[in-house]
Amino acid sequence: MKTIYIKYICAICAICGLTACSDFLEEQKPQATLIQDEIKNPQYIDNVLITAYAGLVTIEDMNASFSLWNYDTRSDDAYVGGAEFSDGAPFHNLERGTGIATSDWPFSSIWGKFYQYLSRVSLSIDMLAEADQSNATIQQRTGEMKFLRAYGHFQLKRLFKKIPFVNKLNMQEEDYTNLSNTEYTNDEGWQQIINDLQDAYNVLPTVQKEKGRPTKAAAAAFLAKVYLYKAYRQDDANTNQVTSINNEDLQKVIEYTDPKLYSNYGLESDLHNNFRPEEAYENGKESIWAIQYSKNDGTTYGNLNFSNRLIVPCIPKVHDSGCDFYKPSVNLVNAYRTNADGLPLVATAATQDYEVGSAQTVDPRLFVTVGVPGTPYMFNTSYMMSKTNTWSRSGGKYGYFGKFYEPRSIPLC
Repeated sequence: MKTIYIKYICAICAICGLTACSDFLEEQKPQATLIQDEIKNPQYIDNVLITAYAGLVTIEDMNASFSLWNYDTRSDDAYVGGAEFSDGAPFHNLERGTGIATSDWPFSSIWGKFYQYLSRVSLSIDMLAEADQSNATIQQRTGEMKFLRAYGHFQLKRLFKKIPFVNKLNMQEEDYTNLSNTEYTNDEGWQQIINDLQDAYNVLPTVQKEKGRPTKAAAAAFLAKVYLYKAYRQDDANTNQVTSINNEDLQKVIEYTDPKLYSNYGLESDLHNNFRPEEAYENGKESIWAIQYSKNDGTTYGNLNFSNRLIVPCIPKVHDSGCDFYKPSVNLVNAYRTNADGLPLVATAATQDYEVGSAQTVDPRLFVTVGVPGTPYMFNTSYMMSKTNTWSRSGGKYGYFGKFYEPRSIPLC
């Protein structure tokens, strides 16, 4: 009969300068132990699995963020922002597509954090494998963990393409050391993620009592997303260009986006409701699966989503400071332009960039997505955004459009 222990007390003693670690341990009375037979019991299994869910929160970082806002600068819809080009230089290099090093902190950090998270999920799956496989709760919890494993591998694969997969039972240190990022071809890698999601889809319920647990619809939506990535084949290793489009994969996208699978969900009456910070709007009817955070939980700041804290612009008379990263691009704003029928505008070389007050019309969703000069700031509507340095930390180097996130009272930059 095995007993699971947490083995970090001696390390903490050493860090704190406590030399009598053995005496310290002898003075402590164990609060609880979790033996192997208890782990196999569905009644206790969540005591282990909760660490995997917690991995989505506790290793969140505003620089190496799960929300991946900082990697969006590779596209044409965002600029790095900040004070100047040297502010967050690795992301500036990523935006320019030059001088990128895998040792740079944004890339090595998120790589390490995701594999820390995957190690928690892997341990949970190992524990579940030793339980009664005919038990419905064990089957469902295994599906949840495979969903979480798919999430980790998916985020890593779409960022780095060639990745080691942590997808085998009872992996030892030697197994981790010998992992290869070329074990699977590109298509085989996507298939590993699909396999986990398909297993999850087969056993997950349509409704979960606890909001943070994935449902059958969440697995279906995720399957559709992964099949969409897989469908666009990148078989040329030298260029990474799309060489073909697989119709069978696209048919799977259609299959897993069947509206019948999402009967428990619907559209919000106001798009803004999906992004509002008030608790009343959390886990709304458009939210298929969302990472859960907490506050007033006994910790100093709560287990909050810190990933967007660098994005707030400079807001006058609110906190008079803001990091002002992740600036919406001119291209993104222009993409919301419409013609007289309200349809996306087919622009020509003579088409002007959109500005508030011009004769051009735009999709109203623009004003929920982007803070546009000439309109009120969403969280303090008495203040108008403008093309001034007050609203742009870089003095306009990255333009004057802003992202909408609830401001915090503590200046960070």
